[in-house]
This record gives sequence, C-alpha cells and structure tokens, in this order.
Amino acid sequence: MTRFGRVEQPESQLAAVSAWISGRIDKLYVQYTGEHVRKGQPVAEIYSPEVATAIEEYRLAQENRDQLRRSDDPLARTQADALVNASQRKLELWGLRKNNSMRLHPLACPTSRSTPTAREQ
Repeated sequence: MTRFGRVEQPESQLAAVSAWISGRIDKLYVQYTGEHVRKGQPVAEIYSPEVATAIEEYRLAQENRDQLRRSDDPLARTQADALVNASQRKLELWGLRKNNSMRLHPLACPTSRSTPTAREQ
C-alpha cells in the first residue's frame, strides 16, 4: 500500500519578519521557508534610499548642533538639539539604533543598507 503525505513545520514555531523600512532585498541570509533562525541572526540586507537620506539628515543635524554650541542664542541651541533628537527618533522608529550596522554616530558615512535580524516571538 502506498501513502502520500507532506511534512510541515508546526504553525506555532513559524514567525514572519517584516521589514520596517521600504527598499529592496539585496542579500538574503535565510535559504528556505521554515529554516530555523536564532534571535539576532541577520535575515536579509535591504537597500533603502529613504534610510540613506534620513541618516544624512541626522548627520547634518548633529553638525548644525555642534556649530551652534558656540552660539549666544539659546533658542537656536534648543532647536538644534530638538532637530537632532527628531532625526534620531525617525531612525529609531525604523528599528535602527546607534549600535546597528547603520553606524549612527556623528562621524559615520551614510549607507543605504540595513540588516534586519530575527526577533524573539
């Protein structure tokens, strides 16, 4: 007697990873559907012009703030700080942090690639 069947991954062990940014996948680190990934493991490399622009805005806001530190105008200093914070917050809302591969420190050169990692469910 011949039987046909299919082995599937239990649904409780599957998870979807969505990109927080728009762009295209340049490199995929996961080879097949159902492949086991660990928390923090890179899943893909995404190219995003939006992210490159936001990183450049953040860098310019930091430069502006640094130049205004010598200013006698307290309002200008306050607004420069607010712009840096807003620019940084924008990147954080996309899931990008200072320790991310995006290298969000003041001297970083902008890159338009991000590497999302697997999250614990």
